[in-house]
Amino acid sequence: MAPRLSQSVSSSEPNAHPAPLTRTRHVSPAHAVFDTIYAAQNVELSGGANQPNLILFDIHPDQEAAVAHLVRSFHLPILETAPIVTMRLLTIKGRAIADIRRGPDAADAEWPLQREYLATYRAELIDTESLAAGSWQGQVAAADEDQPIPISLEQEIAKILWVSVGDELVFDVQGVPVTTVVGSIRAVDWQRVRPNFFVVFPTGVLEAAPRFVVFVSRIEDSARLAAVQRAVVQQFRNVSAIDLDLILQTFDTLLGKITFAFRFMAFFSLATGLVVLASAVSAGRYQRLKEKCGCAPWGQPVRNSNASSLSNIYF
Repeated sequence: MAPRLSQSVSSSEPNAHPAPLTRTRHVSPAHAVFDTIYAAQNVELSGGANQPNLILFDIHPDQEAAVAHLVRSFHLPILETAPIVTMRLLTIKGRAIADIRRGPDAADAEWPLQREYLATYRAELIDTESLAAGSWQGQVAAADEDQPIPISLEQEIAKILWVSVGDELVFDVQGVPVTTVVGSIRAVDWQRVRPNFFVVFPTGVLEAAPRFVVFVSRIEDSARLAAVQRAVVQQFRNVSAIDLDLILQTFDTLLGKITFAFRFMAFFSLATGLVVLASAVSAGRYQRLKEKCGCAPWGQPVRNSNASSLSNIYF
């Protein structure tokens, strides 16, 4: 394994007054549903000429060349290759994850603290990413192996973990602790269907770690796409061939039905409210008319009672 993966966890002391881990934010279930529908409806479906609609997942390193040859035998391009290494967080700014989870600020960060991260490594940003803070470092040299590894975090996960450029994170890379430092923070366009990642390492670090590979491609002909899926399953039983067109179309149909249900309930609620409002106005008007009829016998001039009644009815 690469020298990077053999280094021990640094012995930095915890902060005397650690900052809160998360910004607490309360979101109502209805607001979350509307946000999800809005975001999902804005996902860029594979209608663009360069948008992938086929993902080959869980390719073992020794299968990479053979799978690539199979894909190209159907005269298909490999638009992107992404190696993936699984890992978990051990410490954040010197604080152990177990200690953070026992703290009062960990409720909103339970998922990012406990999850298994699917990280990748590459030398450059891709077209769904832009640099939000720090400086991108796509490669490290062997001479720098005593220094923390500069990584790039997605900006939303950085906010949840309450880290910024220069903060230290230690990852458990399949049993080996790896000390890193946040070198940059990226804005990621999650609405585009690409292999996007929360954590990106530079090259020269994870190449020797156990990993799997993802290929993305695009096929215009649905019949040929099905043929590729059959060929992949027959020759490489561990590889999953995912038809994004079918998934996104099914998801879009489901969202359309959910949106229709929400709109129907909104119109139904509006109509019911208008009926209740009309009933209330009618009842109030009838009450004012009764009061008007009873005003004159008690000595109030009819002209004044008329003006008072009209103002009460309409205003």
